[in-house]
Amino acid sequence: MGTYGGITIPSNTDHTNTINLQSDNNPRTRVLDTDSGGIINTKCNVNKAARNMLENVANAARREDPNVNGSPINVFTIGFGLAMTTQEVSECYGTDNKELGAYILRRLANVPGVDTYNSDQPTGLYVQADDATELDSAFERVANAILRLSK
Repeated sequence: MGTYGGITIPSNTDHTNTINLQSDNNPRTRVLDTDSGGIINTKCNVNKAARNMLENVANAARREDPNVNGSPINVFTIGFGLAMTTQEVSECYGTDNKELGAYILRRLANVPGVDTYNSDQPTGLYVQADDATELDSAFERVANAILRLSK
């Protein structure tokens, strides 16, 4: 076990004390390794915490209360490149295809078919562009989805 940035045990939230490092999904999708209740500062935990925080922010944005914080947000994501669909080699995740970049972007967009899909939140859109020739089409699909919402 090493330390990163001179920190032995990170806090349970980000520096603003509002975003959890542990997954807010139920059930939790990535559980951080702990020791005596504190999060152990390892490369795997830092990686998991970063992914958890990103998904936690998207979850919070999609569940905004219109009476308090504004309207829920639809999340649209575009995956660029074939690396989005190939497995990251990592001792942290093994062969879990739910850690592919494309799958994480689907989670952020809250599209049906992902393990964290929440029908109580807005469904967004995930579009894959394997190379630069597909980017115009990908952005056009997102623009069309936004236009449909604005009508």
